[in-house]
Amino acid sequence: MQEGDIIAGVGGESATTLIEFYRKIHARGDAGVEVPIDIRQGPRTRTLNIRSAERNNYYRKASTL
Repeated sequence: MQEGDIIAGVGGESATTLIEFYRKIHARGDAGVEVPIDIRQGPRTRTLNIRSAERNNYYRKASTL
């Protein structure tokens, strides 16, 4: 991806809102599946296959006193 690229959809299906985009990703399956993300780069569209991840693995856990 480059600056100016536009995320156009998931697997050939357009996503016009952020929630719609996330729903299409979640519909692909559990964390670890490959998700085809459609990227618009100027006049052309290309697909990047990205492996999904469990987002909770990336949050910092609150420390307990």
